[in-house]
Amino acid sequence: VARDGQAFAYLVSDAANPAPVREAAVWRGGVTTTIPLPEGRGTIQAVVWGAQTWEIDEATGIEGEAIPQECPGAAPTRLAIGWLARVIPGGGPNRLRSEASAQSAQIGLIAEGDVVRVLYGPICDRDVVWWQVDYNGVVGWTAEGQGGTYFLDPAG
Repeated sequence: VARDGQAFAYLVSDAANPAPVREAAVWRGGVTTTIPLPEGRGTIQAVVWGAQTWEIDEATGIEGEAIPQECPGAAPTRLAIGWLARVIPGGGPNRLRSEASAQSAQIGLIAEGDVVRVLYGPICDRDVVWWQVDYNGVVGWTAEGQGGTYFLDPAG
């Protein structure tokens, strides 16, 4: 359970199949996000709450590291969990969405030059790289970039 009591994370396992755990899930604000461990990685041993977000105890999802994701057609990610990111000026505001998808509900806009805290990611949806962020207390998903175009830069 998160320190603020507003979210919880858990390992996803199948009692009928004693295979190693390869998924974790996070419930926050009535939405459950399942996070698969990338192929070729070990198993998830635990989910641990950090100062800003939760962390998966393996070599993925750990604060300060990007989770390796194949995102055909997208430029490589330049962000990591726990980092600050800034909307690149000149491209307009970034949409803040309820899920990591352009089809999900828009819950806000992040102004050009504004800074967000990266909570989780990346998630690939076609050629868009998505990150879960906190923007002035609103948690949602925003695109780092699409194709070869970046919308977010590391901010320190």
